[in-house]
Amino acid sequence: MPLSPYTKSISHERTPLDYHAVQEADIYKSWRIWRMVDLREKLNHPLYYPTQRMRNRHSFVQVLIDSIKHGAIRAYSPVNSEFTDTLSFKDVAKNFGAVETQEKRQSLSGTDTTVNVPAEWRWNEVKQLLVMEEWFIDRRRSILDVRIVGICPIRVFNKVLKTGEGDGNGEEVTTDAEDDSELSKVPLFWIYYPEARKVLGRTMAFNPQNLGPEYTYDDIFLKRMFASYIVKSANTYDDRSISDYTVGGIPNMQESERITNSIMDNEQDLWEY
Repeated sequence: MPLSPYTKSISHERTPLDYHAVQEADIYKSWRIWRMVDLREKLNHPLYYPTQRMRNRHSFVQVLIDSIKHGAIRAYSPVNSEFTDTLSFKDVAKNFGAVETQEKRQSLSGTDTTVNVPAEWRWNEVKQLLVMEEWFIDRRRSILDVRIVGICPIRVFNKVLKTGEGDGNGEEVTTDAEDDSELSKVPLFWIYYPEARKVLGRTMAFNPQNLGPEYTYDDIFLKRMFASYIVKSANTYDDRSISDYTVGGIPNMQESERITNSIMDNEQDLWEY
């Protein structure tokens, strides 16, 4: 049953906009940076929601997981950003914590039975995206341009710890307790963005301003319609992160702004006024 008075076919027939051709001889300078996209920020909500399965809407991570499952996009190991080791869908599900488990339950007759607990995909736990980009100055076009190389979803959740408590008879009973003071951040997988553009360029994202003209997930990244901050840049010291040589949130953000300004200053230095 259609949910709209008209059929939306134009958007689903779109193809990703081709990048402008770039030659090695035209590159004056280039920088490799990693930036963090916090999906809890308001500007990034079209990437985060819906956190539950809906009929005509899918979050960014839901699109990636479904595409990996059906073989439309390949997933790579989150250990590094070299895109060398591929992951199977089972490996992705294991990183997500969405695996089928078994547990014992007591039936009405008093006997213990083993039941299978289906895998649960907690979409709301994917709260960050790590985006790897290549910034460069194209001397032929005289512009500072950028290409997204890869994206890594990050699962942010509270650890569930096993704690032992006495039952009054000298025996220890194992219970589940949630430690709110300790957050766990697990990189799930990398995707090679140029490989995923074909899928993302046909998948509509929610437009909170107007339900008529929709835009795709590829449009969001191509038009830079997201908020982010730099967490790492390619450097001599094994590409160490900013947090490895600065202490505290404010110094981290100041270093992030310094890297951004240094890239922008290189473009401004090409011109004379």
